[in-house]
Amino acid sequence: MFKKLVLASASVLMLASAYDVRAATDPAQDLETPRVSVFAGVASSSRVSSTFLLSWGSAGSAPGQFADPRGLAVGPSGTVYVVDGGINSRIEAFSGDGGFLFQWGSGRYPYSNPWGLAIDAAGSVFVTDFQFRNVEVSSPTGAFLRDFGQFTLPRGIATSTDGTVFVVDCNNHQIAAFPGAVTAVSSVHFIGTYGTGPGQLRYPEGVAVGLDGNLYVADTYDNRIVVYAPSGTYLRSWDGGLNNPEAIAIDSHGLVYVADSWNDRVVVYTSEGQLISAWGSAGTEVGHFSRPTGIAVDKDGYVYVADTGNARVQKFGPATTPTSRSSWGRIKSEYR
Repeated sequence: MFKKLVLASASVLMLASAYDVRAATDPAQDLETPRVSVFAGVASSSRVSSTFLLSWGSAGSAPGQFADPRGLAVGPSGTVYVVDGGINSRIEAFSGDGGFLFQWGSGRYPYSNPWGLAIDAAGSVFVTDFQFRNVEVSSPTGAFLRDFGQFTLPRGIATSTDGTVFVVDCNNHQIAAFPGAVTAVSSVHFIGTYGTGPGQLRYPEGVAVGLDGNLYVADTYDNRIVVYAPSGTYLRSWDGGLNNPEAIAIDSHGLVYVADSWNDRVVVYTSEGQLISAWGSAGTEVGHFSRPTGIAVDKDGYVYVADTGNARVQKFGPATTPTSRSSWGRIKSEYR
């Protein structure tokens, strides 16, 4: 991974806490304009907000620092949980404004190399560990509850309102669906097969459950988003210039947020695949990214991005429901 110490201009940022929380001096300033990707047929009025609000973290192993921030999710109480992988191999918990709260990852069940993270309705924290090749479940404060599964390379993870847990098994090119509290392999059904055709996957990494109950998958090597019904039936897919999309999240309006990792940006779509917004580019300044690999949206529409190569988390302004929809065409990424 690309480890960088975040450097920022004092004219834009101010130190907000001992844990390197940075906030824009003027939250109303337009930080998105020079970094919004332009797509054919998309009106600027259809873009959701991408206003930078604050960031936190820097390279290191102290509380509040990161070695390799990856998956992240927001709990029912607003706590932001972040997987800090690599040599730190831990979970860190923060307030919504980036204040460090607590961490875990040592003790009876230390993580070997955690990656994805999801939270269920009760607040339990589900973490994929791609070296232990399983899922470990903890309480909201980090107490070990159980583990389950045996995967080849587990990455993203999501939970649905009925308790189903969906785990991306990257090297098997499929999603494993565990119904409710059942964790026996005999009760699991699998979604996806290897390939580039409709409903197929190649090394997928991210997964999210939509308001409609459908499953949205970041089909990473095919550079697209694939949508399935809860039963696993293929519904649709789209690309739109994605380059190694690694994480995906759904907001309270049903909009789909994608961490487009190798394009160093965030892309937002409707649930049908119509482009709404795209922001970010490579760099260390606020609003820029270096290989983002995690994304989450809280109940109020605030967007959190694991800016992995910059060893930080960035928070952006709340999303808004699009006022209009327009068609769009596929573009070729300049990064390919």
